[in-house]
Amino acid sequence: MVAAAGTTTLSGLYLLEVTAPSQAGGTTVGHRSIVCFSDAILTQKRSSETITLRAARMSDATPLAGAKVRLVNRQNFKLADGVTNADGIVTFRLRAGEV
Repeated sequence: MVAAAGTTTLSGLYLLEVTAPSQAGGTTVGHRSIVCFSDAILTQKRSSETITLRAARMSDATPLAGAKVRLVNRQNFKLADGVTNADGIVTFRLRAGEV
């Protein structure tokens, strides 16, 4: 990732934790979430038969060739694996009711 001079750019997975005293007093209320910082961006185009994804860098729109992509359904079951081509594009063919 590209950063301004003299700054540090985050990349990777981080645990974000936010805590505050409760309004009732005495206890601490908190929330945790895993956050991923990346320069990659995915865009998708869907039809009734296919899902086409384009992977690129957000900083300069350069295609991400050779990126491994996994297609999963709403239950997080793997439907297919693919690899982006030189233009950062991968297309998955769908079966009826698959996604």
